[in-house]
Amino acid sequence: TLGDDRLGTQWRQLMPKDVKVAGSAITAKLQPDGSVLGAGTIGNADYTLTIEAPKGAAQTVVTGFMLEALPHDSLAGFGPGLNPSGNFVVTEFQVERGAAPKRGRQAAAGLKFTGAQASHNQKDFDVKNAINGNLDRNDKAWGIGGGERRPQWARFQLEKPIDLAEGD
Repeated sequence: TLGDDRLGTQWRQLMPKDVKVAGSAITAKLQPDGSVLGAGTIGNADYTLTIEAPKGAAQTVVTGFMLEALPHDSLAGFGPGLNPSGNFVVTEFQVERGAAPKRGRQAAAGLKFTGAQASHNQKDFDVKNAINGNLDRNDKAWGIGGGERRPQWARFQLEKPIDLAEGD
């Protein structure tokens, strides 16, 4: 779970409302703790999480996002990835702010990132490549080979802070 002091930043867990997987036979289920558990045949996939600002939340300034990958007993090799070794690769990390156009609301807009760090980078892979805009599946971005079977995280720094209010 996210700690208030990790990386000298106050982190708040955002609870997904929905998760979808496209492009493969992988399935994903939301867990009661807000994590997402994947299963199925290994393959390239696009994961989409829908997250809303917490109800009753005061306006919050967001400067970045952290993605945590957690081991689980149901995963081959204890995970956190679906590969039998527990490895996974994230080739691109994107965040869109907004919703489908409604009266008085804008369509979703992509946010720009300027930096990335990870708890572990697989040899010859670099988490910074996950924010380069290259959607090529061969982009060597955040891989955790050599760091399987334990929690891993990647942190993505926004170019400009955003104000997040209830309903965003």
